[in-house]
Amino acid sequence: MLFYELYDSEQARLLYPVNYLRNYARLQVRTRLLAMIDVDMYVSRTLSEEMAQEGRVAHYENLCADRRATILPAFEPTRPGSKGRIMAMKLSKVSKSHLESMHGRNKEAIQFKLRVFPRGHTPTNYVRWFSESQTYKVSYKRFYEPWFITCDEIMPWYDVSFRGYGMNKIVLIASLNYYNYTFWVHPDAWLVHSPHLDTDVRKLVAREASDVNKHNAKLPPNALYRKLTLLFGKAKRGMMRGTYEPRVDPRMMAVYNKVSWLRSPPKLVGTPTAESVFI
Repeated sequence: MLFYELYDSEQARLLYPVNYLRNYARLQVRTRLLAMIDVDMYVSRTLSEEMAQEGRVAHYENLCADRRATILPAFEPTRPGSKGRIMAMKLSKVSKSHLESMHGRNKEAIQFKLRVFPRGHTPTNYVRWFSESQTYKVSYKRFYEPWFITCDEIMPWYDVSFRGYGMNKIVLIASLNYYNYTFWVHPDAWLVHSPHLDTDVRKLVAREASDVNKHNAKLPPNALYRKLTLLFGKAKRGMMRGTYEPRVDPRMMAVYNKVSWLRSPPKLVGTPTAESVFI
């Protein structure tokens, strides 16, 4: 498939259609099992070895009857650049006990985004993870954004209202909670982020967020961070009312009427989310 967009301004160019492309990538999945993992993440050797064992894929498929998301804890190297990328690959190949010995603020690896956005992954409970040998359940918290494994027939679509950078994965995880998923952390598999330069849109959103959260700045109506918070607020209200549906590309959905061998798209019904969950 070839996709292209025409932009009429520099600001529009920042609005990379990340969730459109994630949905089209998901459309290409031919297996029942799928994983929500970004391209800049290394998968641990332990997960690759497990999935090669007889019966393990079927095990994860069976979990989907209970609408489970199997969370993969994410780490990042403490050093940036090329040395960080080399370390990221190494961290994906070591044992869990070796990873633990390398984990810490003054060591080689830390929880993903611990320094800049701890809320994104702290609900995974990394302290507990290092001591666990069994899968354990965690609760959804606002702004939680882990990567996970689930099944195609129960996986919600990414909301294409979210473009560029920010909130695009957060709203997906919020929708899993809305669609009555439970979150279970894998005890012996993980992901490692390979460091790279920040995109222009990530720098812009981070700067605007800092202006608001640290300096109480009032952003102009066209500020990207302001638009993101409004979009997330709209999605949040839909989940609280029980009316939320992720916005999808109608051109993509039309493919299901033209390609007979595609599995039917998921039909999910949510349960109103308590307002307290989003506080």
